[in-house]
Amino acid sequence: GVDALKLFRADRPDLVLLDANLPGLDGFSTCEGLKNLAAPDVVPVIMVTALNDDTSVDMAFAAGAEEYVAKPINWAVLRHRIRLILERQKTLDSLQKSEGRLRSVTDSTADAMISVDSSGTINFWNKGAERVFGYSEEDIIGKPITLLVPKELQRDHEDAFAQAVEAGALRFPEQSIESL
Repeated sequence: GVDALKLFRADRPDLVLLDANLPGLDGFSTCEGLKNLAAPDVVPVIMVTALNDDTSVDMAFAAGAEEYVAKPINWAVLRHRIRLILERQKTLDSLQKSEGRLRSVTDSTADAMISVDSSGTINFWNKGAERVFGYSEEDIIGKPITLLVPKELQRDHEDAFAQAVEAGALRFPEQSIESL
């Protein structure tokens, strides 16, 4: 386990296969250590071990393992799980890059861009919204959109928002409602 942590620091792999039964530092503690070293990156861990009891499985997932493969190893199953995890990781990496580009574009506009879920809770806030409304992203995410609506307009806003939800306008991310 200690050697695995040293190797991980020196050469960050795309995926880790880890046994629970290791000398010194057990695989569960090693998995937790790997997850702490990798943060905020995601490095998937597959626990491959002879331990096949519920407690060991629960401990592996609690420690951060993505998958659990019991010995004796079915090599076709292990290959398939590795392939799926690496494909998912590649997709997540691509999504993060795309989100970064989108964030860059939305933050470069002077316009306020705000996104809410169907309950009216703010889940996206750009720099333009920060300039217009004076709230930082950290202060406003998770708050109700009504916080931004003047008291005298709140009833009209609530009615319009309810109509938009009922009409399905808020169901799909590619659809939006603009309000001035």
